[in-house]
Amino acid sequence: MLGLAASGLGSPHADPRGPLLRRPGTQAGGRWCHAHRPDRHPVQCSVTGTGPRDLVSAPAGHGQLSDRPCGSLRAGGGVHPRRGTVGSQRPTHRGPARKVRLPPGPGGAGVRGVRHGRGQLPNRPGGPDGRALHTARSGPLRHLTGGTPVRYAVALSGHPDAATAVGEVVGQVMDRLGPSPDVAMLFISPSHLERAADIAGTVLKTLAPGHLLGCSAGAVLAQRQEVEQAPGLVLWVGRTGPARVARLEGGRLPVDLAASSSVLLVADPSGFDADVLFDSIPPDVTVVGGLASAAGRSGGNRLLLDDDVFSDGAVAMVLPPGLGARPVVSQGCRPVGDPFVVTGMDGDLVLTLGGQPALHRIREVLAALPEADGKRPGIGLQVGIVINENRSTFGTGDFLVRGVLGADRDSGAVAIDARVEVGTTLQFQVRDAASASRDLASTLRHHRAQSALVFTCNGRGSHLFGHAGHDAGHFVDRLGTTDVAGMHSAGEIGPVGGRHHLHAFTASALLLGTDGPGDDPNAPAMVAEEG
Repeated sequence: MLGLAASGLGSPHADPRGPLLRRPGTQAGGRWCHAHRPDRHPVQCSVTGTGPRDLVSAPAGHGQLSDRPCGSLRAGGGVHPRRGTVGSQRPTHRGPARKVRLPPGPGGAGVRGVRHGRGQLPNRPGGPDGRALHTARSGPLRHLTGGTPVRYAVALSGHPDAATAVGEVVGQVMDRLGPSPDVAMLFISPSHLERAADIAGTVLKTLAPGHLLGCSAGAVLAQRQEVEQAPGLVLWVGRTGPARVARLEGGRLPVDLAASSSVLLVADPSGFDADVLFDSIPPDVTVVGGLASAAGRSGGNRLLLDDDVFSDGAVAMVLPPGLGARPVVSQGCRPVGDPFVVTGMDGDLVLTLGGQPALHRIREVLAALPEADGKRPGIGLQVGIVINENRSTFGTGDFLVRGVLGADRDSGAVAIDARVEVGTTLQFQVRDAASASRDLASTLRHHRAQSALVFTCNGRGSHLFGHAGHDAGHFVDRLGTTDVAGMHSAGEIGPVGGRHHLHAFTASALLLGTDGPGDDPNAPAMVAEEG
């Protein structure tokens, strides 16, 4: 098995110390994955003081395939986090700084560490192990001028000090919505990762939300800003009515979810089995979320659930029906070449496409690329799996995008990061900023909303668009609200074509308080229309 070298079509994040190694058998079912390289993803905290590889040639002028596909899915449906982000954007401070006293940092009194994947937040008693779903109380609604009720608020702080940052975000949302919202969600950048438990505990103590969900992320977003490679703390709150939270036992959702519920879910990529989750989702329930991306090593991320802090697994918040909830999923890749039917498989290897060796088909696609595409760095060849085989033609929103992992030059077999069957239709894809921007605009053009929770791929942002804030700005402009919050994810969860999927290179979001046509929390996610 040969890795495919990074060159003209390579990853935008080539490692100057050499390529990542892929090795067989490191995950269940003999899946191929990236070798762990913890040294590539240090966590910076400002709060407390292989051997040689043969390369497969590509046609001249078109470079070679990426050996590190963004959002590469691992065994069990998981996604390996990207190794950091490039570029940065300092968030705008809003209002005076409010510094809140936090408990001492790691090693100090009053802080209980995360042990065996779980910890307790200070200053608030935790629930028992294996607890059932808990229901939140509902508070009063404030109103804007003219009588419009205010249901949601979003705050962002870029202060490097955790105490100041949490004081700023709590103060901002309380000024807008008041205390004791039904739900709150925290997105914490790597700079604050070691104080995640303290930040969450302070929010619980000072804001007193009915329930709290959150996680660490490589980059966070709020309003129009996406904060990459800089301190960032985002707090989203809402008056939604009674909500419920749960830690997923065995990766499955609770069985007693109310019809038409919407679920927000965050998970650690290590060991996360998306297939188990998706099999447990009732047909009338929508799940939107993402995978934590602040750390590339197992146990390095943090998941927040009320008083608890976890370093693995998945946690979820169940929102009640009647919120005008609508999922949307927008793609970041563009199909190239012709669609091919899989005519030969061997385990995870695609042997033949349309009767020809899969590697031969890849070379055909590369050779036919326009010169502008072939010479564009970081284009990254991916593969799209057709979602609905009943369609006669396929466009951007008709595929589940997965990575091309490697190839065997002798047999012509190609390893892709998905299991497919003979008869499945595939079409190769390239990362494309212009196409991604058009797709997002088209996906959102029919909607207005009061708020949105956005989980965008950590391969988008400044990596794809050349500047931070592209996706956040689109959501604000198209939806007509600044109450937009979220994170850069190592994999995005959302429904497409009537089924839930774990995506790569997408922007997946849950819109709340929508007034677009046909708003129905059970309807399939909106995707861009072709043309």
